[in-house]
Amino acid sequence: MGIIKIEANNYVMDYIEDEMVLIGNDLPEGISVSLSVTAAAGDILNGNLSGTYPAADYRITGDLDIASGDTVFLLAGTKFLFDGQYHFNIYGTLKAIGTETDSIIFDNFEDNDERWEGFTLENVSDETEFRYVRISGGEKTDDGNDAGSELGAGGGILMIYSHPILNHVTISGNDADSHIYGNGGGIYLLYSSPTLNEVLISDNYATNGGGGLNFNVDSYPVYNNITISDNTAQWGGGIYATPGNYYIRNMLISGNTAHVGGGIYFSAQTGSGGGTIQDATISENRANVGAGMFIKHQFPEDDVSNFMITNVIISGNTADYNDEENDSFFYEYMGGGIFLFHANVILSNVMISNNYALKDGGGIYIRNNSNSTFNSVSIIDNTAERYAGAIAIHENNNDIIMNNLTVTGNHAIDSGAILVSDSNLLLNNSIIWNNDANPFITSSNAEI
Repeated sequence: MGIIKIEANNYVMDYIEDEMVLIGNDLPEGISVSLSVTAAAGDILNGNLSGTYPAADYRITGDLDIASGDTVFLLAGTKFLFDGQYHFNIYGTLKAIGTETDSIIFDNFEDNDERWEGFTLENVSDETEFRYVRISGGEKTDDGNDAGSELGAGGGILMIYSHPILNHVTISGNDADSHIYGNGGGIYLLYSSPTLNEVLISDNYATNGGGGLNFNVDSYPVYNNITISDNTAQWGGGIYATPGNYYIRNMLISGNTAHVGGGIYFSAQTGSGGGTIQDATISENRANVGAGMFIKHQFPEDDVSNFMITNVIISGNTADYNDEENDSFFYEYMGGGIFLFHANVILSNVMISNNYALKDGGGIYIRNNSNSTFNSVSIIDNTAERYAGAIAIHENNNDIIMNNLTVTGNHAIDSGAILVSDSNLLLNNSIIWNNDANPFITSSNAEI
């Protein structure tokens, strides 16, 4: 005895007639086959999509695909609710056009505990547009190794060689939960440069890098008014970026959590250039190390390109996170605002205020050949429970130049303002005033 499953899609209703032939040498007399169909109420979709779909609540009962060359139009008010672990892969064009009062939603079916697998966009052009759309509840868990590091990445959206437009989109509550490739809980970019306008990326999770957003290998998004908030990952709770000459601007990165780099984990490789952060606010993030941002170069023995940080506020970040699932970092509880590790950075017109480190470097912690320049930077009201309320410049030949620096109101048990160890610091036209304890501490191999 066996069971033959017949799946009836009620999106197109009509009379269906077919036949079944049984072939065999030893079929018993009186053999019969019982066929049955269980009908489900509502609009059911699965398989290949094409054309225009009217506004409705669609129950998705299988994988969805848009083939190369096909176009799908979804109207305002449409909901795609996935009743199982099904993907939505786009190789053609999707026009999901909602309105401010009637958005389009992609989420899980309310009575199903299994989660859909989010979007995968491959070789998609800017003809694909998501407008007034919410993408929620996606989860990628694949630990396979036949397609490379993108497997299990991009809980909400995985983009590969794709350049869609996202306008007024919310990407929330998605997970990249693969043990090996769990990167980009909200979005993962690989050779992709989407345009993001008025996008909220919140409450997403990644096992590894980039709870909100992970961009990798020649991915250069265009941003306008982006909020990345309340995401969680091991590295880069808000954003994880490596390698490339990346450009982040017009962003609020707030309330994210990671073991390293609560707001941003920024890394470069030899020959890949540095990165730029401009016109951004990085606030209220939390980490064990580098709560606001952690910036490093992958290969310390090589020459390092400059990172540029311009017109940025770094405020209220906290380096006190104790993540029991991850091994302790050697520099734990350091760098409330910024942690620089073998990273050449130029900061211009930057405010670093009200950050906290459970150990050293309430505002900034710098080490290992991080030869950086500060221009018109204010470091105010930061706290370290041990050393360097404002700035710790520590070990291995850092050469730091600071022009028009203001350091005031910072707190620490010792070295309320600046700690310099085995490094050189040049101060020009700077104000260092009203900081706790000894304002400066220098080691035998340090010079101010």
